[in-house]
Amino acid sequence: MEHELARVEAEIKKLIQSIKDGNPGTVLRDEAIRLEAQRTDLRARLEGLQQEESRTEAAEPFEAWSTRSSSRRKARRSQSSYRGIWPRC
Repeated sequence: MEHELARVEAEIKKLIQSIKDGNPGTVLRDEAIRLEAQRTDLRARLEGLQQEESRTEAAEPFEAWSTRSSSRRKARRSQSSYRGIWPRC
């Protein structure tokens, strides 16, 4: 996606140079609008992915803790089920 954004930005630069070189603006206007919309969409999607990635990284320690806690609870339950069976030493 970053590669596609770089490509779109390069096309926009070429379009700007074309306008500076004197090509008719009315012909290039639609292309400029299309490229700008595409660039805005790509930037928003990249930002969304980055935010999702940071939320995932923030949740990882909790998930690890939650998994360990769950394992401890299961171990305690299985120990308590054997308490009346084993003789005390």
